[in-house]
Amino acid sequence: MSMATERGWLIENGLGGDALRYRTMRQGMPVWTADHNEALRFARRIDAEKFAEEDEDAWRIAEHAWE
Repeated sequence: MSMATERGWLIENGLGGDALRYRTMRQGMPVWTADHNEALRFARRIDAEKFAEEDEDAWRIAEHAWE
């Protein structure tokens, strides 16, 4: 049985390597996480862009895929 690939748009901090972080929510507040599995996942890029619109630390919207 083959696993389906899940895709989503994540909000990133724009840094690379070990400094890369993804936007998530904890106790109703936006925070950064190093774990892409904990990140907020948006089905559409435009939804991620709208969510990050007022977030001055959100530098990149990127598509990710999970098996």
